[in-house]
Amino acid sequence: MREEQDKQAQQCADVIGVLAAQNRGDFIIECGRQFQELVESVKRTGKKGKLMMSLEVEVAGLSKDGMVNQLSIYPTVTLKEPQPGQGSTLFFLTEDNKLTQDNPAQMAMFEGVKKNV
Repeated sequence: MREEQDKQAQQCADVIGVLAAQNRGDFIIECGRQFQELVESVKRTGKKGKLMMSLEVEVAGLSKDGMVNQLSIYPTVTLKEPQPGQGSTLFFLTEDNKLTQDNPAQMAMFEGVKKNV
């Protein structure tokens, strides 16, 4: 059990090290800045947002015997801030497929022109 935990801890340290090394530390600093922006937006709007970090990995070089010995890693971070709700307006559908804000099944309280769209 302990050996498995040590292995998992090492794997976690490896990915953290890779993240920290990207662009000489600028990537992880940018991730932190955008994360703080996300937290503030979620707090302000009460809606959920998303921060996505990705690492694209490709072969960068081969050894003399054809084995992969170099990788290039391209990091990206994308912030999707919560969007304020626009609200909605309720419309009823009339028999002739028009939209109205007055319920056609209900007697009108006030006489006047019906608002059809």
